[in-house]
Amino acid sequence: MPESPIEEFVEAVLDRLPAARTEELIQDVFATIEADPALHREYDALCEQYRTPGLSGPGNVNPTISTWVMKKTGRSTISSGHPSTRTKLIKTFSRLG
Repeated sequence: MPESPIEEFVEAVLDRLPAARTEELIQDVFATIEADPALHREYDALCEQYRTPGLSGPGNVNPTISTWVMKKTGRSTISSGHPSTRTKLIKTFSRLG
């Protein structure tokens, strides 16, 4: 049973991705969100729900999504700070091993 709406959201996005997953899984997740209007609306709603007061943008949602991706797939960071080239929802991402 999911612990949070973000965990449930990550499960739904991961279900849409192929079983063979690349080191760029985090970028893949955000690219999938950006490309699907329904997922993008849900992402925007989560950003609003979990935003830091006085700030706009994704706030804590993007790092929480990344954390749940790692937990759900049992992967860990092998390198970080890679520029995102396929989605504008994130600026950088970590490669997972």
